[in-house]
Amino acid sequence: MAKSKYDLATIFFVGIIIFSAIGAIAPITSGIIWLIIAVCGALVAIQNIKISEENSFLIGVIALVTILTAFLIIPEFRFALSSQIGVFFFNLLVGFGVAGFIVALGLISRLGLKR
Repeated sequence: MAKSKYDLATIFFVGIIIFSAIGAIAPITSGIIWLIIAVCGALVAIQNIKISEENSFLIGVIALVTILTAFLIIPEFRFALSSQIGVFFFNLLVGFGVAGFIVALGLISRLGLKR
């Protein structure tokens, strides 16, 4: 059997994006889609992020969360909240926010254990 060039974590990463788009387009109950996106984010953090990549990943997640939060709360961009683009951004915020939270907890716990 031929080995796939994509590992499971890459599939979950793409799953965050696909389910975010599906949640923005289709009228699915947001709690269910957020749960699916959050699980995909958790699996990305657990399986894909190596110790040597944690700092870079956290910087990227912080930048992404800051930008997406700005799009959702700045009055000039408030129109996006009611649009499909705003829902897509919020869904991405859920998925990558969970991944960043898990990576940050791992980093903090390792820093505490070194002392």
